[in-house]
Amino acid sequence: MPTPPTSTGSGLNSDPIAVAAHELRTPLGPMLALCDLVLAGPLDETQRARILALREAAEHLRATATTLLERARAGTDPMSPSGDEPFDLAALLDMLAQGYAARAAAQGLGWEATSEGDFGMGVAGDAVRLRAMVENLADNAFKATRRGSVRLHAEIEPRGEGRCLRVELHDGGPGLPEGGAEPLFAPYFTGDAAHGAGLGLAVLRAFGEAMNGRVFARNGEHGGAVFGFEVPLRRAKARAEQLAAPPVEASPGVRLTVLIAEDNPANAQVLSVLVERFGHRPLVAGNGAEALARVEAGGVDLVLMDAEMPVLDGFAATRAIRALAEPHSGVPVIGVTAHGVGAQGVEGHGGEAEARFRAAGADAVIAKPLDVAELLSAIAAVAPRQA
Repeated sequence: MPTPPTSTGSGLNSDPIAVAAHELRTPLGPMLALCDLVLAGPLDETQRARILALREAAEHLRATATTLLERARAGTDPMSPSGDEPFDLAALLDMLAQGYAARAAAQGLGWEATSEGDFGMGVAGDAVRLRAMVENLADNAFKATRRGSVRLHAEIEPRGEGRCLRVELHDGGPGLPEGGAEPLFAPYFTGDAAHGAGLGLAVLRAFGEAMNGRVFARNGEHGGAVFGFEVPLRRAKARAEQLAAPPVEASPGVRLTVLIAEDNPANAQVLSVLVERFGHRPLVAGNGAEALARVEAGGVDLVLMDAEMPVLDGFAATRAIRALAEPHSGVPVIGVTAHGVGAQGVEGHGGEAEARFRAAGADAVIAKPLDVAELLSAIAAVAPRQA
């Protein structure tokens, strides 16, 4: 076997925001894949709704981390709006409400969600920022409420050429302090009131202002406090599809022996389950050198190659596989990276990780957190070579 080349590192920018966002993305792969696997099995209506809410929360984390990575690379303000795409506002709020109902039950609190206006109207805006604003409101309300109930109320109404969304969270807490709500919106507020500890309300205000909206707070009519926001939304030309998880189905055709080169045990386990669900046989290698040895030994039809591994990284291991004698050198390799792919990849400069995998000889490159449908499609694209 040829001597494994030395890994040279990824050469990635060490910006602390980018590094933190990258680390946040890493555990989301197994979380999303496990949700998909559970959703593929028998569930009652309540169980399915809860798993969908969990999956959507993980998707939101992925989108937020990806946005932070992109903005850190570009040097832009992470608080500014990041998109203006059509999205299903009713489905988003319903999904959030399901999660809050479970949180209320766990805390022994009452929960109510009401709405007013035409939520069937297609809208466009920054769904990632909007979700973060609602979640910050809800987190603030649940922290403030020791007993009683929490209520979410959402309204949508025409405003000019677009729509305006108003969201309020009514809590069962002590109400606003005597000095009013303004200090609660300050970053790192550490007063003894239940509201505003940390960054939640400060982020809420920053997002609201960036989206040309406003935030507000008042005492409730029957106790507690009401925190909320108003933001404009553009009317969408096309409606977004309902939020849903992709199906997990077996791949048609040949059964492959798929080598999973992955040093994270949780990721390796989830990938193994997915590969089996797709109708293939999984093998696991804990680093690039081990993966190279398994390929040279024969019997491997395809490699899922993680980018960052000890001993030998995925780029060097892919180059080493291509340097083997036939037929081992022709084994298809799918690069897997947590740093984004595509011309607008979060690496910047056209997607550095994808470019390095392509240069090393990878047949395809997919991003973490893994999308089940994308993984299945990538395997299917290279599988015919083994027929």
